[in-house]
Parts: sequence; structure tokens; C-alpha cells
Amino acid sequence: MFADGGIRFGDSSAGAPTNYAQFASDGELTLVGTAKVLKKVTMLPVRSQLGNGTRGVFKGLKYVIWNEDNYEEYYSITIPTDWDETSDPTIYLDGWLNDASDSNKFKMVVQAEVADFVGNGVVPDTNNNYEDEITTGSWAAYTGFQSDFVIDASEIGLSAGETANFRIRRIPATSDEYTGDIYITNVSLEYTANKLGAAT
Repeated sequence: MFADGGIRFGDSSAGAPTNYAQFASDGELTLVGTAKVLKKVTMLPVRSQLGNGTRGVFKGLKYVIWNEDNYEEYYSITIPTDWDETSDPTIYLDGWLNDASDSNKFKMVVQAEVADFVGNGVVPDTNNNYEDEITTGSWAAYTGFQSDFVIDASEIGLSAGETANFRIRRIPATSDEYTGDIYITNVSLEYTANKLGAAT
């Protein structure tokens, strides 16, 4: 434990400390290095216009290949105030394939953008694309999968406490397209936290 303008718990004070938890003189807690933690929050759709599918207790939104036919879904989240504001968050899609597949491919895209509502900024009509193509093995019907998308925080100008919106589509694969339906049952955002939240 070291006192240097606050209270710090972690590695040695010799040299530059790298892994520690620190309480500042005003009581605010900051986590540095390996003291940071990963958190994950589930995002709910802004509105659901996709068809539904069920498998036991699981219910998912149906994604077919997008062709200007509204087979897309929108999500919105306030970026948590305990995000460290330097690392890139990851969006995860959990879902399943409705039909069997053998060495086929399917591709999902997450389109991301932010807007400054507090500062009365102009809501943009642009977006940044993040794609993930998955190649199946010899998968039986209802095989589950997870697709992940690392969101470039600096590219989209992400800020803690700010609203970020995401649009999810299924788009054509590069080859060997899986022709069955895909259902997404959960969409979550994982991020690195280095504090309890924003200082008051």
C-alpha cells in the first residue's frame, strides 16, 4: 500500500507502477493495468421487425441476407461510465443455425455510430462497418455460434456516457453461402472498466 496523493494498492512503488487500484483524495477509485475488469451488458433492440424463431426456451430474431428488405435490427446503448475510454469494446452475437451445414459460410455486419445529444450535435447518417464471416464445420441443425466484432472506439469517437447506436445485418458471404436461416438470441457489449463510474 502506498500513499501518493491518495491511497494505492498494488505493485511496488519502485519505478513506474503498472497494476494497482487507487483511491484519489476525493475518494474516486481508479483501476490500472491488470486491476481493470471486463464487464458485459446485454443490448435490447430499438424495435423488432424481424421474424422470430424458438428452440426450447430460446427465442431469436431471424436474419436472412439483407437486400434493402428491412431484414436488419437496430440497437442503442448508453456507453457505461465505468468504461476505461481507451480500450475497444466488443459486440457479441449469440445465435444458432436453423438447418444443418457442412463447411458453409455466413457473414454478419455490425454498423456503428454515435451522436452528441447532450451538446445538440447533428445526428449523422453515416456509419462504420465491422464484419465477421464464420465458416461452419459439419454442423447439425440448431448448432449455436458466437460472432464477435471489435468496435474501434477512436474511429467512431466513442465516449463514456454517450449514446451509441448499432445496426445488425446478415450480408452475403465470400463463397459457399449457408442457405438456411440464422437466429440471433442475444446481443451484448463487452468492455474494460477501470472505475466504479463517472465522478460526481
